[in-house]
Amino acid sequence: WLRGEELVPPDVGTFDPHEYQRLLELDRNRSQPLNVGFSVSRGCGYGCAYCRLTVEGNQKDRRIPVSHAIKYMSRLHSDGVDYFKLLSPNFGFDREWVKEFLGEVEALKCKWKCCTRPEYFLDRDVAARYRSAGCVSVSVGLEVFDQQDYGRIGRTSSLEKAYRGIENLVAEGIKVKCLVMLGVPGITVDSVQQGLQFVESLGAVARPSLYTDYGSLGWDEIEYADKRTPVHPSHSNPELLFHVYDRQGKMF
Repeated sequence: WLRGEELVPPDVGTFDPHEYQRLLELDRNRSQPLNVGFSVSRGCGYGCAYCRLTVEGNQKDRRIPVSHAIKYMSRLHSDGVDYFKLLSPNFGFDREWVKEFLGEVEALKCKWKCCTRPEYFLDRDVAARYRSAGCVSVSVGLEVFDQQDYGRIGRTSSLEKAYRGIENLVAEGIKVKCLVMLGVPGITVDSVQQGLQFVESLGAVARPSLYTDYGSLGWDEIEYADKRTPVHPSHSNPELLFHVYDRQGKMF
């Protein structure tokens, strides 16, 4: 189902899963390494109103057995895939599950990335454990840049702890992508600019998106809204949108 450099969808019943090795070759010019993503959990116990995954997946954290995740990764890894994206609203939420997973995945000698909260890495040994188990990148929900603003969005944790966790991850050589929200009502563009600069000074990368209060939307509105879609009057500020989209109109 590969025709020259063009991808042709396979006919039903003819797809050979081992053909993804050829996809790796076709994908050689990508700016980022090809990764296989799969869900390891749904739901999150925090229930943040600005998180679409919480609204869609509810507040109960449900996970696949660690043995199932390892078996799936092992099979793909043996066929040449060595980079995985572990999809989870909050990967580190279930500490016992994570402890078991880290102990099992280390033997695979593969690379993987996940998304979780930065305050889980206050102890640098935790960051070191992730690194030794093959973790090369962590996206962390930083969201805003000021402790007072944490209160605006309902976060009860300390921003200082979040920054310390980011520093520990960076110190262990793990790439950190800080997920931040722009356009939160009451937060100025100047504070956003300062916050983005501070994130970079920590050695992390900021990944801005637009704030949406999903808890206040109906299901039809949730279907329409996403982190690219302006839904608040404050989103009309061109200086704000400049930080979310590059000059080609592509979202960072």
